[in-house]
Amino acid sequence: MIRKRFIPGLALVAALVLCVSTANADLVSDTPITVPADNSQAFVEFISQTAAYEGNLYFLGTGTPDQVLNPAPNTDAANLGQFLFNNHAATPGDTTMLIGTFDQGDILHLAYDIVHPVDVADELFRTDVDDDQKYFSIDVETGIIGIEDLRKPQSDLDYDDILFRLYFVQIPSPGVLALLGVAGLTGGRRRRRQS
Repeated sequence: MIRKRFIPGLALVAALVLCVSTANADLVSDTPITVPADNSQAFVEFISQTAAYEGNLYFLGTGTPDQVLNPAPNTDAANLGQFLFNNHAATPGDTTMLIGTFDQGDILHLAYDIVHPVDVADELFRTDVDDDQKYFSIDVETGIIGIEDLRKPQSDLDYDDILFRLYFVQIPSPGVLALLGVAGLTGGRRRRRQS
């Protein structure tokens, strides 16, 4: 896990924000989390939680709206792909980069696993399970994803049991970097000649 303070080279890349949801804005659930541009890295920033239940957030991988076809490398004993955050241990601003590079139209899948208290431990919500998608919300204005950790009818549907922002940074292709390098060299030569 990295703390989001400064991303080297950010001035050279275009940041694209995935828009996602909370109870205080226009709630959209049952919506796939889709990558907006080719050759992108994805970052997840923890915002807050108000849950009594303790849970872990995972990146499962990419695939169709209802199936993980390309699993993320497992980084946790739960075997749910890449571990991102524990809602009770994370600090606002903690940021993790998803493993891999993604292209426009790729659908990202997440899982939220309740680990405490014991009577609801192993309750699992996954975006690749049709019935579970309604427990993940997307707010197109704030770029926030909210998760509800209780199933209906017990659910209060406030989507604030864990809140995080998922955003993308497009990596310049080698051709673009080469052009930037040539432009830098050419600009340097011109300055020297004028002296």
